[in-house]
Amino acid sequence: MTKHHSKIDLFQSKSNYLLILFLSIFTFQLFAIENEIVGDGLTEDNLLYFVQQNFTPATVPSYDNSRDIIFSSLDNENSIVSGVYSGYSIQMVGGYCNCTNGNSNCDETNNNSICINNGGSWISENDPSVEAYYKGMNVEHTWPRSKGAEYGNPKSDLHHLFPTKDNVNSSRGNDPFADIPDNDTHKWYRNSEILLEIPQSNIDEYAEKFNPPNQPNSEKFEPKEAHKGNVARAMFYFYSIYEDSADVDFWNIQKSILLDWHYSDPVDDAEFARTEEIAIHQHNLKNPFVMDSTLARRIWYYQENSTNTQVSFDVSQITINESNSTIPVQINIANPSPDQNTQVFISIGNGSLNESEYSLSTNEFFFNVGSIQSQTFFISLTDDDIYEGPENLILEIDQVFGGDSVFIGNPSTFILNVEDNDFPKVIITEVMVNPQATSDANGEWFEIYIDNEIPINFKNWTIKDKDTDDFLILENIVISNDTYAVFGNNSNFNSNGGLEIPLQYSGIYLANAGDELILVSPEGFIADSISWDSGNQFPFGNGSSMALIDLYSDNLIASNWQESNLSFGTGDAGTPGFENCFYPNEIDECGVCGGNGYSCNSLLGDVNFDNLINVVDIVQIVGFILEIESPNPDQFLVADINQDLAINVVDVVIIVGLILGD
Repeated sequence: MTKHHSKIDLFQSKSNYLLILFLSIFTFQLFAIENEIVGDGLTEDNLLYFVQQNFTPATVPSYDNSRDIIFSSLDNENSIVSGVYSGYSIQMVGGYCNCTNGNSNCDETNNNSICINNGGSWISENDPSVEAYYKGMNVEHTWPRSKGAEYGNPKSDLHHLFPTKDNVNSSRGNDPFADIPDNDTHKWYRNSEILLEIPQSNIDEYAEKFNPPNQPNSEKFEPKEAHKGNVARAMFYFYSIYEDSADVDFWNIQKSILLDWHYSDPVDDAEFARTEEIAIHQHNLKNPFVMDSTLARRIWYYQENSTNTQVSFDVSQITINESNSTIPVQINIANPSPDQNTQVFISIGNGSLNESEYSLSTNEFFFNVGSIQSQTFFISLTDDDIYEGPENLILEIDQVFGGDSVFIGNPSTFILNVEDNDFPKVIITEVMVNPQATSDANGEWFEIYIDNEIPINFKNWTIKDKDTDDFLILENIVISNDTYAVFGNNSNFNSNGGLEIPLQYSGIYLANAGDELILVSPEGFIADSISWDSGNQFPFGNGSSMALIDLYSDNLIASNWQESNLSFGTGDAGTPGFENCFYPNEIDECGVCGGNGYSCNSLLGDVNFDNLINVVDIVQIVGFILEIESPNPDQFLVADINQDLAINVVDVVIIVGLILGD
C-alpha cells in the first residue's frame, strides 16, 4: 500500500536495520510490555529447533471448539467481535434475525423485537460460530489451509486463527501477503464496504486485494495497517511450529515483508493479552514471537545489522507472461567493505521452470572494494507452444565471500513467476450422467484425455457449468500425457461404482435433463467444454455413460457420441480411465480397445509376437507399408518403432539396425 499518511516507512532502504532495532526497543518500552528473550544465546537453526521443542503444543482445541472460543471469549469484547482485516463488527447476543423477506432494514445483529418489527424472524442460537456465520463472520486461517493448515493441529491452532468478514476471508483465499501499491489495488475492504478506487479518507483502515484477471497465482492481499504485525507474528509462529507441513515457497515469497511488518507494527497490549489467553487453551504455550521481538531476526536474519556488508536481490519476485523475453534482475550491496572485494554466487532453487526454457547471463558477481553500484544480470526466457501451466524460476544467493563481516541479506531469494500463454490440450471424452449401480451423489463422473505432449498439473483449474456449479482444484493432480483420467464426485472405490478416481470434486452436478461441463485453466483458458440435452440427442442411458466415438471429433455434436455398452466395476456401462470402446470389441489388459494383450509385454519390432526380431518382421512391416495387409492395434504399436504414429520406411531402417545389432 502506498500510504497517503505520515507514518514513516522504515523499510524503504535495506540499510536501516539499526534504526529499526532501536525503534522497536523504544516502542516496546513505550507499551510497557516486557520483552522476554526466548532461547537466550541461540541463533538460526539452533534457535528454531529450540522454539519447536519448547512451544509446539501436543494438542490444541478441535477446529469447531477453536471457532467457538474465538467468538465467545478470545475476540469477543463486550459482546462485539470485529474482523481483523477490515474492521467489520457484529454483536453476539445469542441469536440472529432471519431476513428472508429481503427487507434491507432487517437488523440481523440486534435483538428480537427490532428483528420482528422489521419483518424478520428471530432465531435463538446457542452456538457462537453458527450465530457469527449468519451475521457474515467466519474464521480466517492466517496461514492458508491449502498451504499446509488443512488438518489436525495446524488447522486448529488458535495462534493463527482470527475472525474475519466472510467475503474478505474469501477474497484473501490462499494469497500471499504483500504491500500493494495503491494504484495496483483492485478492491478495498473496510467494514462492510468494498471500493474499487483509492479511498479518500481512513486509508489505513482498509484491507487491499491485488486481483489481476485470469492470473490467480499473481493475486496478493494486504491487511489493514493495525493488523500487519499480528499477521507477521502469526505467520512466524505457524512456519516455525509446523515447518514440516508448511509450503516453503509460500513462506519464502513473503518472509521479507513479514519482518518489515513485525517491526513497523509492534506488539500492543491487546495482542499480548490474546496470546496469554490462547495459552490457557494450548498447554500454557504462548506465541513466542509475541513475547520476544528479536526472535524472528535471530532465527532467519541473525547476521543483518547496519554495519556489516550485505548483498541481496533488489526485489523478491515478479510475474510475467510466457514470451521470448529478457528480464533484468539486480544484486544490491550495502555497507561495502573498505578493504576487501566482495564475491557473490547465485544458485537455482527448486522451481518448476524447465532448464531448457531459460538461461542466466551469469551467476557470479564481483564488487570492488567500496563499490555500492548494483549489478544486473539477465534471465532470458524461451517461449514454446506447449501448455505447462504456471511455472516459476527460483534463484537464491548461495555464497558470499569478502571477509568475516559479509553476509547474505534480505531478500535472499528471487522468484520469477511465468504465466503460460499456450492453450491446454484436454478433451472431455466420457460422461456418466445417471449411474444405476450407485446413486448420483456417489457415482457421477467424467473422463478426460490429455493430448499435451507433457503432463498437466490441474492445481488451480476450475470445473464449472454455465450456472452456479463451480469447483476450484486446490491440490496437485498431475495427469500424464496420452492418458485417460476420471474426475468424479466420490473417490471411494467401494461406493462409487467401482472405479479409480484421482480427483474428487464437490458442488458439480451432472443433470439428467441437460447440463454443461467446462474446464478452465488457471490462466482463464477454456480448455474444453461440452453440453448435453435430456438424452433425446445425446446418447446416455440409465447406468450407461455417453462416450466420444472418435477421440478427435467435435464433442459438441451429439452424433459423435455413443451410449456405452461395456460393463465396468459393479455393473454400470462405460470405459472410465481407458480408450472409449464399444461391444463387440473389448479392452485388453493393456487398455487397448480390440487388442489381444500382447502389446504391453512385447518388443518393438516383434510384429508377429514370437519374441524374436528378424526378417519375418521386416516382411510384415513392408506389407503394412504397401497396404497388402492392415495391422491390428497391437501390431501397429510394435511396428511403429520410432513412435511417430506412422508405419513407414524409417521403421524398416530401424528394425534392420536392430537385427544387425547396430
